[in-house]
Amino acid sequence: ENDLVVIFDRIPIPKRYFDNWREAASLLLALSLIVSFFIEPIFFCLQHSEGNFEGAGIFTDNCPEAQGIREVYSVLSMLVIWLYMSLLLDLATLSAKLSTYVLVAINVLPELILALFSLCFFTFMFAT
Repeated sequence: ENDLVVIFDRIPIPKRYFDNWREAASLLLALSLIVSFFIEPIFFCLQHSEGNFEGAGIFTDNCPEAQGIREVYSVLSMLVIWLYMSLLLDLATLSAKLSTYVLVAINVLPELILALFSLCFFTFMFAT
C-alpha cells in the first residue's frame, strides 16, 4: 500500500490529506493556530507594556513593536475562524435533525435580522 504522496520528489505527505477535504482543513487549522500563537501581538508588547503610547497596559496589542504584525495576525485570525466554522458546519450533517435545523436556521436568519431591525426602528421612532 502506498499511503504517501511525494511532492517535489522529497516531501512525503499522507494520502488522506488529498482524499478528504476535512483532513486537509484540520491540518491547515492546526498549523494556522500554531503560527498565530507565535505572532500574537500581545506577546510582542509584553516587554513594552509600560511605554508611552495610547492604550498602554499589561495586555495591550497597541505598542509600536507590534504595529507591523497586527494586520498579518488579523488576516490569520480570519482564516482560523473560517476553517473552524467550516469544519463545525460539516459536523451538522451527522444528524438528520441537526442538519434540518442548520438548513432552517440559515434560511430564517435573514428574516430574523430584518424583524429585529424593524423592531429597533419602531422603538427608536416612537421613543422620541
